[in-house]
Amino acid sequence: MAKRKGSSILSIQSMVSSGYVGNNVAGLAIALHGLDMVNVPTVFLSTHTDHAVYYGASTAPELFRDLLRGVAAIPVYERLACIVSGYINDASLMVAVVDFVQHWKEGGGNRPYVYDPVFGDMRTNGLYLPAAVADASIATLLPVCDIMTPNHFELSYLLGRKFSTINNLLEAVSAHSVLRDKAIVLTSALLEDTPADKVETVLIWKGKVRRFLEDMVPVEAVGTGDLFTAVLSAQLTLGQSLEEAIPLAKSFVGAVLRQVLAGGETEMGAYALLQALPVLQGSRGEVKKQ
Repeated sequence: MAKRKGSSILSIQSMVSSGYVGNNVAGLAIALHGLDMVNVPTVFLSTHTDHAVYYGASTAPELFRDLLRGVAAIPVYERLACIVSGYINDASLMVAVVDFVQHWKEGGGNRPYVYDPVFGDMRTNGLYLPAAVADASIATLLPVCDIMTPNHFELSYLLGRKFSTINNLLEAVSAHSVLRDKAIVLTSALLEDTPADKVETVLIWKGKVRRFLEDMVPVEAVGTGDLFTAVLSAQLTLGQSLEEAIPLAKSFVGAVLRQVLAGGETEMGAYALLQALPVLQGSRGEVKKQ
């Protein structure tokens, strides 16, 4: 994809009053690339759900459709270079996303829809959405995406089987009627030969595999998957290939986590993201003055 002046990314995921998850962290990460984010929230919460106390609710379906309708009616719609979806806990919202994405794709151009399933992980030992909602996500959003960024648990759930080696994984993906045609960016891969001190990301695309390793940082901060997907999408919008964007996104997340660790914190914040900015400035996808 060629870099375009004034390009924007539509991010459809959670929004919180306090914290850096979902659209909160995606918005800052995308802005650090010199791109604008169009924010359509799927839930409004006081904070992320790892806190003992939180309040809020899903976006009402009628309001959600109105927000998408409003985005489609203004000039920013023509500048959308990428659509990202993350946490969605209501099947009716997923249907609205599919309608929007399909109409947008009718406009032509090499513009990707990046699907981050966000319905479970190893850390929580499974789903954190009802199985019916996760299954609705697979039935509606997966078929229309171009690129997906599941973690190990989510990809296993999508495949309907566990995997522990690259051969297991390739065999399962190749046999899946939908997944075999997608660009899969598997995050937090836990394979038999993944070094214990590394975080592994695996790209499966067109029957080929590329593996990427990054030093593990001993911090379990919520929202790192949202951050990774945002940086990946921004780099793609700036003209990087997946092979170039993945290590850059991994390096940026690692740099943020090292700042979190150095500050004795347990969650990401604006300071940590800004301190990691040199990682982005050193990439070929850096925004230049127009």
